[in-house]
Amino acid sequence: MGRFGVVLMGTVCLACAAAATGLWRRRPWGFWTAVVVLVMNLVGDAINSLAFSDWRTLIGVPIAGLMILYLFGKRRFFEVA
Repeated sequence: MGRFGVVLMGTVCLACAAAATGLWRRRPWGFWTAVVVLVMNLVGDAINSLAFSDWRTLIGVPIAGLMILYLFGKRRFFEVA
């Protein structure tokens, strides 16, 4: 993928770092950043498994789904007081 791959992985790195920072500081934007990153991962895994018949990627679907459910279960920690 060349330079595009480096830029793409750099973007993923920044998104994950932003989500981790926001979650650590218990900020609403961190919650939503983490949810968006996880949803994008879940959709990407589902598309890879269905479009390219790479069934190994299906393991990421329930993991991402459970992480999203966990975050929504802890949503009150990220509300602005």
